[in-house]
Amino acid sequence: MQIQLKRDQRAVIAVLVILVVFCLVKWIIAPVFEKEKTLARIFVQKSQALAQMQTMAQTHARLSGSTASGRNKTLKGNKAFSLFAFMDAQAKKHGVKENVAYMRPFTRKGNGAANGFDMVDIQLASVYLSDLAGFISGIESSGHGVFIHSLSLTRREGGENGAMLDVLMETAVPVSEKNK
Repeated sequence: MQIQLKRDQRAVIAVLVILVVFCLVKWIIAPVFEKEKTLARIFVQKSQALAQMQTMAQTHARLSGSTASGRNKTLKGNKAFSLFAFMDAQAKKHGVKENVAYMRPFTRKGNGAANGFDMVDIQLASVYLSDLAGFISGIESSGHGVFIHSLSLTRREGGENGAMLDVLMETAVPVSEKNK
């Protein structure tokens, strides 16, 4: 009987040891390895996002540097530059002059006491998208620091080649008070 009891005790102890080992693996060791895999995956994702943000920051710095230098040229001098005349010339160059319903120049004070903006409101009636794209590209890439402050497009049906647009655009160029 003694031998039978020891054998049963050994069996119970063996089952308990197996149960404890199983619980350790299931609830302690496996979650640690799973968490490690999750953290490694998150690290890779964050590293890729960081690389993408750095690339975007470099692109932004490159683009804003070229725009800022163009705007600084306008701020420093160039008293002969007239935004109204520039917009008129761009409209002629890109074939939208006949679509101009009106052009209205005005000045807006900037946040600082010394700076402001020369602005031109322009309305184009029944213009094709391809013509508008060329016109906008000519304005933004001119090197004079001119930018589009606001743009409103309304689709108008008609025309031989498809839909046309009515456009209300506000362009601006920064100026200093010394240049006025």
